[in-house]
Amino acid sequence: MSRRGGLRAGLGLLAGAQVLLGLRILLLPELFWKWRWVSYLPPYNEHLLRDFGVPSLALAVVLGAAVATMERRLVLAAPAAHPASSGRIWCSTPSICSRCPR
Repeated sequence: MSRRGGLRAGLGLLAGAQVLLGLRILLLPELFWKWRWVSYLPPYNEHLLRDFGVPSLALAVVLGAAVATMERRLVLAAPAAHPASSGRIWCSTPSICSRCPR
């Protein structure tokens, strides 16, 4: 696989993951809330979950555009947006997991 093909595959994988996550949150918020680690968060709030699902789909659009066009600036910016959009979750996970039963 060429370097460009590997990059396209990686971006496509990130886009696909965002689509699956966003759709699961938007279409089945109750099932998303039943994931073990998610249920340790504050009480169930459908509005808050949907507010998280829509940006996931928006990020998938940006990643998908990078896959489709392979335009240099977009290919550089799209993967940078991924950790920026999920940084808050990664920062709060240790405090959430400290409350999880072992």
